[in-house]
Amino acid sequence: MTSAQNVIQFRNTARRYSDIFKFQVAYSSNMVQLGLSVVPTQVLSRRIDSNVVNFERAGSGTAFRQSFYNLTDLTGGAVPG
Repeated sequence: MTSAQNVIQFRNTARRYSDIFKFQVAYSSNMVQLGLSVVPTQVLSRRIDSNVVNFERAGSGTAFRQSFYNLTDLTGGAVPG
């Protein structure tokens, strides 16, 4: 079993939910124990394009996800350099 599955996400916000689903499927299949996402901060996401997932919004669905999502999911924010 792989201990972690990770995603670096610099795309449209809708892709975030696809990644969460992939994490859950991998966990349910006993392939991973941890999901790790790296997304840009709000400042960096605005430089990339409109409606790009950002760290400040990435956790907004946490309460909803907890109703069906039983995998540890860590999200980190990438800041502009």
